[in-house]
This record gives sequence, C-alpha cells and structure tokens, in this order.
Amino acid sequence: MQPAFERSEGHVLMGSGISHLGSALNSVCGRRQEVASAPATQPGRQTGECGHAGPLSGLAGMRWTRGGSLAEEAMPAPRRRAGKPAVSSRRPASTSDALVQMPACVRPDSSLSALPSPLLGKIALALRSPDLFETFNHLHALSMTSPELRAQVLGDERLRYDHLQGLVEVANTLAEVLPFDRCAHDMLFSLDTMLTLLSPRNREHIVKVATRVGDGSIEEAHKARMLVMLVRGAGQLTESQRERVVSAVMAQPCRLASLTFAMEHWSEAQRERIVAAAAGAEERVLVDALEGLGAAMAHLTEAQCDRLLAAATSLCDQASRADALTHLCAGMKHLSQPQRERFIDAMADLPNQAKAKVLAAMGEAMAHLDEAQRARVFDEALFGTSDLQVLLEAEACALIGMVDGMAHLPPAQRERLLDTAIGLDHAKFKARVLARLGAGMESLSEAQRDRLVDAVMGMADQDARAMSLAGLVGNIRHLGISQRERVLAASLAVSPPHVKSQLLGGFADAMAHLGEVQRERLLDAAIGIGPEAERAVALTGLSGGLVHLSDAQRDRLIDAGCALERPRLRAGMMAALGAGAAHLSEAQRDRLLDEAARLAVPRNFSVALKGLAAGAGALNEAQRERMVGLVTGIHIEEDRAGAVAALGAGLAHLSESQCERLLASAIDIRPGRSWRTVGRALKELGVRMEHLSPALRERLVRVVMSVPDEQAKRAGLDGLVAGVAAMVENLHRLWAATSD
Repeated sequence: MQPAFERSEGHVLMGSGISHLGSALNSVCGRRQEVASAPATQPGRQTGECGHAGPLSGLAGMRWTRGGSLAEEAMPAPRRRAGKPAVSSRRPASTSDALVQMPACVRPDSSLSALPSPLLGKIALALRSPDLFETFNHLHALSMTSPELRAQVLGDERLRYDHLQGLVEVANTLAEVLPFDRCAHDMLFSLDTMLTLLSPRNREHIVKVATRVGDGSIEEAHKARMLVMLVRGAGQLTESQRERVVSAVMAQPCRLASLTFAMEHWSEAQRERIVAAAAGAEERVLVDALEGLGAAMAHLTEAQCDRLLAAATSLCDQASRADALTHLCAGMKHLSQPQRERFIDAMADLPNQAKAKVLAAMGEAMAHLDEAQRARVFDEALFGTSDLQVLLEAEACALIGMVDGMAHLPPAQRERLLDTAIGLDHAKFKARVLARLGAGMESLSEAQRDRLVDAVMGMADQDARAMSLAGLVGNIRHLGISQRERVLAASLAVSPPHVKSQLLGGFADAMAHLGEVQRERLLDAAIGIGPEAERAVALTGLSGGLVHLSDAQRDRLIDAGCALERPRLRAGMMAALGAGAAHLSEAQRDRLLDEAARLAVPRNFSVALKGLAAGAGALNEAQRERMVGLVTGIHIEEDRAGAVAALGAGLAHLSESQCERLLASAIDIRPGRSWRTVGRALKELGVRMEHLSPALRERLVRVVMSVPDEQAKRAGLDGLVAGVAAMVENLHRLWAATSD
C-alpha cells in the first residue's frame, strides 16, 4: 500500500480534506516543500484515496519564530534520482508516523468482498476510538482492503470520514505552526482535545516542549500550564510520554495536584508514586492533592486509600483537616466500612465551624453509608441553638449538606430536618436552608411541603422571604395548585424593587405550571415595576419563558422592552427576546430587528445582535439577510468587527455568501485599526469554523496567519484551536448517538 503523502514532520494525512485551507497556509509559508508524490496515473484510484502530495505539505519544516512569524527550519536540499518523484530530505522518526498503519484484523483479503453489507458496517464502526488520529488511519486502511469496505467507510454517515479527515488535517497543521512554548492560555485550554487528532510525531513535539528541563527557553509558569493540559489529555500519550509528564510535574511538588485528575491513565507504579508523594507532602500540597484523589479513589487500592485517609485525619490544623475530609467525601463509595467509621470519627472530633464544612459536602456521600452511620452524621449536623452568628452560619451549612442528601434519609430524619430548619432564628441563614429545602422538596411529603410553604410565608424579613420563595419557584412543579397560587401571590406582594425584579424574573420556567390568568398577573407585575433598571431585570428574566406565553402576552413583553428608555437596557431585552425567536411570530421577529437597527451606539447593537444570532435558526431568509446587512453596513471598522464577533453564534444558520460577506467585513485590515477588536472577531469566527465552507476556512486561516499584530494573531489562533475542539466534541456526540 502506498502512503497518501509523507510530511517532513513525520506524519501522514490522507486525502485533500480541506484542500483550500492547505493552499492558504502554503501561500502564507511562502513556498511548498517537496513531498512524496504518487505516479501521475494509477489505475483503480477511487474517492478516499490520494496519491498526490497533501495540501498542507507546504508547512513542513515551518516553525514559529520569536518575532511571531513562520520560518523554515534549515534542511539540506533533497537529492533527486532520475525517474523518481521528489521526497522529503528529512525522514520521519518512525514508520508508524510516516505511513498509514493497517490493523492486523483488516489486512487485504479478497474474502471480505463476500461479507454482507451490515457486517462490513459493524467492522468499520468497531474501529472508532477516543484516539481520532488512530481511528482515521485505521478507517483509511480499512477502505483500502476492498471496494465494498471503501464504499462502506466513505458512505456511512455514522463514521463521518470526511469530517474526521478534515479535522485531522487542520489540527496537525495548527500543531506545526503554533508557538506552544509561548501561546496564550486560551489556546492551551483546548490542547488536551487537540491531542486526540495529532500524529505521534506532533504529540512528541509538544511533550518535549513541556518537559524541557531548565534551559530557559520556556517560562516555568507557562510550562506548568502546558503540563496541566497534557495531564488532561494523558489518554492520548504513550507510556513513555506519560512517565516524562509525571516526572516533570513531580519535580515541582506544588504542582502535584494536577496529576490527581487523570489517575485512570497512570500505571500502578505511577499511582503509587503520586499517592506516596501526596501522603508525605506538606499540609497545603496534601489538601490540594486530595481534591483530585478523593474523586479518583476508584483507581486506588484499599491500602492507598487507607494511607490518604490517615494523612488527612492526622493534619494538625483543624481547617486543613476539614478541607481534606471534605475532598474525601467524593470517594466515600470506595472506602471500606472501617474506613468510613474512621472518617466519621475524625469529622466528629472537629469543632462545629470546621465540622460544618465537611457536613455541607456530605449530601451525595450519605448514599454510601449504612443506617447507623447516616444517623451519626445526621446527629452531628444538628448543633442546637447558639447566639453566635458564626455558629449559626455553620449550622446552616451543615443542614444544607443534609438537605442535599435528603433522598437517602428515612422519613423521621426528614421530619427532624424540617423542624430544625423552621426553628432557626437568624432570618438570613434560615432563608438559605428553606430555599434549599424548596429546591429539593420532591423528597418531602405533601404535608411537609405544606409546612415548608407556611414557614416561608411566615417570614417577616422581606429579603429573607424572597430568598426562600426563589427556592419554591424553581421547583414549583412539585407543589399543588393551591400552593402554587400562594407562592405566586407572595412573590407579587414583595415590595423592594431590586428584590421583586430578581424573584419575578426567576419565573421563566415556572410559568409552564401556572394558569393563563396567573401568567397575566405575573406579566402585569413585571411591567409595573417602577425603576427602569429593575423592571428590565424582571422582563429579561421572563423572556426566557416565551414558550409558555400567549401571542398577546409576547406582544406585551416586546412592547415593554421597546419602551425602555436606556439603550443599554433595551439592547439587553432585545437580546433576551431574540434568543427565543423560535417562539415569536414573523411580525414579532421583524419588530426585534427594527428595534435593534434603531440602537445608535454600535456596542449596544452588538449586545442585541448576540441574542438575535442565538435565535437565527428561527429567522427567515429575508430576516437573516437584513441582520447581515446591518452588520456589514457599519462604517466604523472597529465597530463592524465587534458586530461580526457578536453575530458569530448565528453562523450555522447563514448561507455561504452571507458568511463570506461577514468574514470580508471583519478582516479588511488597514493601518490604524483596533487590532484587539479584529482579534476578537477572528476568534469568534474561528470558534465556529465548523459552519464555514472549506474555502472560507482557507481565507480565515490565511488572514489569521498574516495579521501583523501579535495579540490579534494569537486571538485568532485561539479561535481556530477552540473551533477544532468544538468539532471534536460534536463528532464524539454523533458517535455516541450511533453507538449501535
């Protein structure tokens, strides 16, 4: 089997993928490198095979210079032999990087042609894995075994072969030009997702940069961030690379905690090193490490769990001991019965204020305790009354922890919990507990819910009552009809505008469980709030529940939004209504566009546009065209670029010509422009590049790479990397939905 093409960096990508993108990058780099090329004529060549030089080969040997531009690494001129195609002068590190490796299970075999089509499809689907570069190589190799399998791989929508091919192409191109030793934090944030698409050679390059020892070529803080991202993507590294990452992190004890969030990927020996280092570390390092180790106890042995528990319970400082035990709550399921007893003993020995912090985190852990242990923990949470505010707050925190675990408590303990909450004296702390009880009242009986509603209605302090009501509003579906009316009436009766606006704005989802007349009363109250800023808060919140309003009520809501005098508040209202455009009539959507167009300040227009973009899928073609025209018609370049950034969320619903006009209006680069705004626009377009055509991706990448301003260029690269990560997540979601 002949490789599709060989890259001088040592990896192969099949097909033209995003061919226009490749030509753009080639023009940025200045010239093409010579790469392996197939003969001009090859019989039997079909879609999915490529015997020509890959479109991104022009980046071979190119690296980012300190000045922020691409430069070509020195290399000897290639030697040509008569009658032979030109080849790269640099050989790959290994043949696994240079050639598509065919799995042993899919070696060419004419007998495959006789297999039924459904079975061929299952063979192809079985090759999907978290390592997308390996998946792509295997699928390509499979497609070369027989015409039937080639048709299956290329034609199966569940595989998305072309989509995967383009992703691999873009990710490896970016990996070769990004300055990983100096790139921005946002760019690094997607590095763990990028790893799954990178060739072994590119992964090795990044690991080398991150684990470089004290040569001064990379700042330690930046190296630490790179190592954290490599830890997150440890599943895509080889055992040797993992060992180097672990060693590099452990050389700085203060960074030990980062290793604990990928325990499933480390070997038994590496886990032992991490546990031993944590158990013997100074107090703060141990507490930080336990945050990850507590959640990763499923990957630890009982002896390792025991050592961590011993280290946590032996801490001298009570606050640190409480923090350590709080982190271990996440691993309660994986502690043995005696270990849980020791945990509860250690918690009980803490003073109430420190104990409350542990109890507040015990909600989910209650499911893994036996009845006697749950009773002990519950008793510890009931401190009794105190005049000291600090202890009242601690008791409220402890009770909230029990409320979170209420589903695991027997009826008698739920009753005691409700009694204790209702009996609290301090209004603020009582409101916090009652609000949490409201949010979890599906675990209460009908009679207990009645008592809870009575307790909330009986609170004298309006602010505290509003806080408690918010918990009931958020879970109003579990209340009876009469209880819902009481909650609504009490909410409408709240008088301080700043409190009332927040409370009424929280009814967006609750409106699904109210009657038509009740919704009308709610809308009347929101529109009737006096101060404009507070009125806008309530109206904006209710805009999230457009689906539950009648057409006439939606008209009233739009009227109220358009009547706001301050442009900034009006823009926010248009954004909230625009996001729910799917529930508006065509005439109502036209009104929103009219109002957005009247916003004189471009910054306010961009705020409104962001919401309209989120609902762009519900707009008709003429409305989308008008929205694009409003953006491209902005004369001030900086403002226009900002508007393009705001419209980024709607790219998926725009035509190719509309996307092209937006891109052109944002990247018309001239001297004296605000590069910060240009960078923001390029970043937003990059984040959503999945919705751009290959030709527009080409143009976007060309512009990003040629931007003379360093900060704007990095912002654009941030967007491209984030865009690749988003495409990877979408691909995994698609595969998960078609796992059968």
